[in-house]
Amino acid sequence: MSVDARAIEQLFQQALALHREGRAGLAESHYRRVVKLAPRHADAWHLLGVLVLQQGKPALAVKYLRAAIDARPDFAQAWNNLALAHKAQDELAAAIRAAEHALALRPEYAEASFNLGLIHAIAGDLTAAESAYRSALRIKPEDAGTLANLGNLLRAQARLGEAAPLLERALAQRADADSLTNVALLRIDQARFADARRLARQVLSADPDRAIAWQALGIAARLEHDAQAAVDALRKALHLVPDDVTTQIELALALQDTGAYEEARQRLAQLARRWPESTRLRWLAALVLPAIPLDPDMALRTRADFEVGLGRIERETLLDTPAQIAAALEAASSVVPFHLHYQAQDNGGLQRRFGALVSRCIAAAAPELARTCDWVPRAHGGRLRVGFVSSHLHAHSVTRFFGGLITGLDRTRCESFVWHTGEASDDTSAAIAAAVDHFEHRFAPPLEVARAIRSAQLDVLVFLDVGLDPAMQVLGSLRLAPVQCAAYGHPVTTGLAHVDYFLSGELLEAPDAQHGYSERLVPLPGIGAQPERPPGEGDGAWLSALAHDLPWLLCLQNPLKLTPDFDDVLIEILLGHEVRIGVFDISPPITALWRARIESRLAERDATAGKRLHLLQPVSHADLVAGIARATLVLDTPHFSGGSTSLDAIAAATPVVAFKGHRLRASQTCAMLEIVGVPELIARDASDYIDLVGRLLSAPAERARLGDALRAGGPALFGDRAPVVALQAFLTAEVLKLSGPSPAST
Repeated sequence: MSVDARAIEQLFQQALALHREGRAGLAESHYRRVVKLAPRHADAWHLLGVLVLQQGKPALAVKYLRAAIDARPDFAQAWNNLALAHKAQDELAAAIRAAEHALALRPEYAEASFNLGLIHAIAGDLTAAESAYRSALRIKPEDAGTLANLGNLLRAQARLGEAAPLLERALAQRADADSLTNVALLRIDQARFADARRLARQVLSADPDRAIAWQALGIAARLEHDAQAAVDALRKALHLVPDDVTTQIELALALQDTGAYEEARQRLAQLARRWPESTRLRWLAALVLPAIPLDPDMALRTRADFEVGLGRIERETLLDTPAQIAAALEAASSVVPFHLHYQAQDNGGLQRRFGALVSRCIAAAAPELARTCDWVPRAHGGRLRVGFVSSHLHAHSVTRFFGGLITGLDRTRCESFVWHTGEASDDTSAAIAAAVDHFEHRFAPPLEVARAIRSAQLDVLVFLDVGLDPAMQVLGSLRLAPVQCAAYGHPVTTGLAHVDYFLSGELLEAPDAQHGYSERLVPLPGIGAQPERPPGEGDGAWLSALAHDLPWLLCLQNPLKLTPDFDDVLIEILLGHEVRIGVFDISPPITALWRARIESRLAERDATAGKRLHLLQPVSHADLVAGIARATLVLDTPHFSGGSTSLDAIAAATPVVAFKGHRLRASQTCAMLEIVGVPELIARDASDYIDLVGRLLSAPAERARLGDALRAGGPALFGDRAPVVALQAFLTAEVLKLSGPSPAST
């Protein structure tokens, strides 16, 4: 080596040492001296390019890295870093070519495969990105960065079964804030909200300024129905990253859940104006409703706003291009007008319009799944194939009412197929799975579930809970079986194009009820279900521990059902009788709004009466029923009556005072009371309701008689198989109309 060559190498080593020490300015000057003395020094040009790229100068980095490649064309590392420099300038095609060249020179170059995956992901080619990441993992199977990126790529495509082990392996390799946050977001997608909150808090304990962790904490809290905690976390996330659109949307939704309607509405409207290309945002902004109206005028005003907004999105939702169709699918898969149906008015017309809009969007997104089935019912020659699909096949009111319909069909005549599309799974899920022929727990995008259902070539499909979960309205918009029915997991018409029949109960519907449904109404015997008894052996000490100087009247409903006109009823009872009324604090922000509303009315007449209105903390189901048994009366609600809570009251043999309902959602309790033989607990109107409560308070012997009657009549409600038998007969008859008789039906 000549003296000059040795001096150049020494200078290069000095530059390299300075670079490693983080002394960028001195390192750069040393590299420049090297390339001035040795213009073909590839390593110096390469590291000079790396250094200026680290300084945020990608254009200059491209120049220097090109010089390194000119000096050494087979310099794979320089090609790899050139790819990163082009990526930094959004020159994605050039970046891909550079990364591919690096891999052509060095096929086992894991870093280049990783970078190629990263660039393809930015370019939107998720298939190519996945392939590149998998190549990188083949070379370095436990690289935490590649595991995380591939896991997040799959998670974004809702391929959670594949994403989970990758993200969990990344966390095992590197338990840093990024890995913890990635798994927290995964847990949200898996509906494991408590785990997500725990992981997010772990991140924030070490790094309280990590916005994505606050966002994860807030989203998980909202989905776990802890709305105020969600608002608090999301406000912190937004303070750290004010322009993050996901956080802004989540905050608006959380505010709506707390009852902060005006702020939620304003935020959604601003977001929709800022991103007019987002169909989902326009739907959310147009269809926002208060969780609990502050007065009747607010209910009417916001309902009118809803109708105007629905008309606007009906006109503005275009389906002419693939991008428009994809945006409409996202909206229809994530927006449901849940609060509409807690309003006292007839909401059927608005729901039919919304259902028609959803059906139009889904048919455009999946026309092959909306077409008439390409098989003839019963062509398989076997038992009647009956499918059920729900996102609530766990311990829930849906399974409490309709689990018996699923498991009670005659398996010698019917082959039962069940799809559970929610994440939660428990002993109830396992019991259903054990009692049917086919059970699939598929927590996946609705179109993926739809393809699985259609592939079963069913004769009949029953949707149990359209209206509770947006995914169900997507499925109901498709033709997945020749005959499709909806049960009343959410007791209103679906309005969906491909739901043929609505399964209700003879005692739940008025004679002219058909006009309220887009489907053909099928009233099964009784309440159209075989409900389960509540669990026994609970402890009612929670009620015994409260003051017992006065009778306890329990209102068991979610505060969403406590409408302003029912406030007036409760006020009259409090003013007319020395009683205590207990309402369960299921959602503290909503309950606080309701309490402020009713107490403002009470204060106008008797400020002291409000002291006898109590908020009760939720208890376990068994303990709840045991406490109900010790109460004097249960007060049911108008417009949207109790379902599971009324089953609890009847099982506890505590008289429940109900309103005569005129629609399915208002009729469940009075139908139950008719079945068990105590129709005298049904009031004609509010005045009759108040009088009935007064009469029962002054007649302990009558209350005892009614309790005995409820106890004696319970088997007629909880043990009646007539709805199951009638359902099977109806489904068989409807399929036979399409297929003709077969040996299996005789």
